[in-house]
Amino acid sequence: MLMQVLINTQALGRFFPKGAQVDFRMGVMVIFNYLSSKLYSLM
Repeated sequence: MLMQVLINTQALGRFFPKGAQVDFRMGVMVIFNYLSSKLYSLM
């Protein structure tokens, strides 16, 4: 799951400049952390 997200991020990164790629990766990590904390609170 996480590896798929990272692969998609790197594929998208080819279409974006470096700065946008870093911002996108940070956004993915924030969303992923948010979702995992939501799942953790549900369990």
